[in-house]
Amino acid sequence: MLSRQLLAALLFSLGVLAAPAPGHQCPAPTAQSDPTTAQTNSPSTTSSSASASSPSATSGSLESDELVRAAWYTPWKANTLPLEKVSWSKYNVMTFAFALTTNEPSVLELDAQSKQLLPEFVEQAKANGVKALLSIGGYTGSKYFSTAVGTPQNRTAFLKAIVDIATQYELDGIDFDWEFPYKPLLSCNVISKDDTANFLEFLRELKKDERGANLTLTAAVPIKPFLGIDGNPLSNVSAFAEVFDYIAIMAYDVWGPWSTDTGVGLVGPNAPQEDQCSPSPKGSAQSALDDWTEAGFPEDRIVLGVPSYGRAYSVTPSEAQKLSFATGKLTEYPEFVSIPLGQGKNLGPPPMIPAVSRYRAGMVFTTSEDSSALDILIVMARQHREWPMHSTSAAKQ
Repeated sequence: MLSRQLLAALLFSLGVLAAPAPGHQCPAPTAQSDPTTAQTNSPSTTSSSASASSPSATSGSLESDELVRAAWYTPWKANTLPLEKVSWSKYNVMTFAFALTTNEPSVLELDAQSKQLLPEFVEQAKANGVKALLSIGGYTGSKYFSTAVGTPQNRTAFLKAIVDIATQYELDGIDFDWEFPYKPLLSCNVISKDDTANFLEFLRELKKDERGANLTLTAAVPIKPFLGIDGNPLSNVSAFAEVFDYIAIMAYDVWGPWSTDTGVGLVGPNAPQEDQCSPSPKGSAQSALDDWTEAGFPEDRIVLGVPSYGRAYSVTPSEAQKLSFATGKLTEYPEFVSIPLGQGKNLGPPPMIPAVSRYRAGMVFTTSEDSSALDILIVMARQHREWPMHSTSAAKQ
């Protein structure tokens, strides 16, 4: 068997996680706790890039010696990144986001734009030799996941809805972006202490289904493993490796406008490499890889997600060095890199480059991971557990 390794690769999807899709959204998001993953006003699954491992060859999966080069594509970015402009040759998996859960387990919701773009998305993906997946859930679409998997009857109806939509659009697979089992990002999400166990049971049933067995099944997951009935991360998630071809850890949106310390808004790295020595550890790429692998998920089935966007904060020259609350406007990566450097480039100690900060015209402070920082994440993922780490902490705005 060929040796396998983790690999982080920059994704093109801009704002998938950071910009909630139109659809089910609560009047007010719940307060963020762990920086588990992609989020916006509160982190959610956002446009990000994926990393990769090589999943074991199962029905519907990639070849065992093939690294996953994945990205998410969102219809609300179609004007700035139309399908014909996608660099298809850089990827072997592309995931369309999102189909939303509904209060009827037998029904998955696609908005009008998604219904129009999804057939073309699948056609172009397959024409370029890329697997076409559909992601279910996301920040605003996870409201009824708990209901859909909560009873045997609902699981049967939900399973049929999934295989039907996969058949209708000729999809190669399904990505589950439940944010999150027993830990909802939105206060209106249905929740149960049995969410994780019910999710696993549903996935097992899907793998046994004649059509489901032929689908590539993946999941976008938080920095910490799924929660058990006691509300703590599971110490053993190996059973999920039997049903997922791979998982993609959303190792970004760790710090943002929702981040506070005794009521004070903080600015920190969006996707820190390491934060073990931080006075306010929120999670990092390294801790995420450690936590999931220590809980029994195989390293060669883990994809490391990295962001393709930054965040901008409005400040004034007189207040720039004082404490204030973050406004948290999302800045897409292509726009960010065109901003001339202001008062300097803030890098972590070698060999780590966790984040880049730019201060422009005394008015806007932005944080982002530039290409150098992402290169570090790629090397770190490849050499998981072998790279000497440095720490980073959030800087007060």
